[in-house]
Amino acid sequence: MTSFTNPSSRWRQLRASALALESMIFQYRARVGAFTQSVADTKAPDRAFCDMLQIWREELVSGTDLLVSALEKQHNSTIFKHNQYSGPSLLTSGDDYHSPVKPESYISIRLLPAKDFYQKRIPERARWRSQMQLLVLTTSSVIAVLTFFNLPTYVAIISAAGAAITSWQEFTDTGRKIERYTNAVRSIKNVHSWWFSLSEVEKASAENITSLIMTGEAIIANEYRAWKSTAAAKKDSEGRKNEADDGNEDSRGNGKD
Repeated sequence: MTSFTNPSSRWRQLRASALALESMIFQYRARVGAFTQSVADTKAPDRAFCDMLQIWREELVSGTDLLVSALEKQHNSTIFKHNQYSGPSLLTSGDDYHSPVKPESYISIRLLPAKDFYQKRIPERARWRSQMQLLVLTTSSVIAVLTFFNLPTYVAIISAAGAAITSWQEFTDTGRKIERYTNAVRSIKNVHSWWFSLSEVEKASAENITSLIMTGEAIIANEYRAWKSTAAAKKDSEGRKNEADDGNEDSRGNGKD
């Protein structure tokens, strides 16, 4: 069933593409990077956004089976949360998702929520990691006790449970997640401190505004790119392991013949 629906690959591709699109939209709203305002051509940012949006649509379905999915069907209006069709209105987040953003607005609706998102997950993942480590230690202790009392059946059961816990701990890679979140929080704090150390004249500088937006987007992009590369590496590792297992089975089969 998993091979048929391919949920993991689709989810990784969709999540990474959604984050990339969100970053592109914020750069466009701030008119930085490829969307810098031109005095000679006021429509230049719009054309640049159109070009990048077309590229994004192509990359969205590349490398996966999303082309044969229901991705482009006509969706119910209830799934649209950003006022794409109802018109802009100020939401509880303070962002209407459409208006151009100033540096202070960018910090309040983009950087600080991202920092809060990462900070919320750090203790959750840390607790999960500690609990998994405690379970591994507990199973090791129980195995030692059962071995002492010569109970091989129970030793086998607990050993299998301990191996499953260890495999799950390696699969979730909680330690690396905590490291990514911590680095992202520290980087956001640094760029936030840098911005508020500037004078009002320096904050009005187009160069400093561009630096703020691009640095902030790079921090968020680095986190999800690290997540995507880690997930892809796990998939490749599992693929190589399966190929090795198939090769061993073929070798044993040939030996019997």
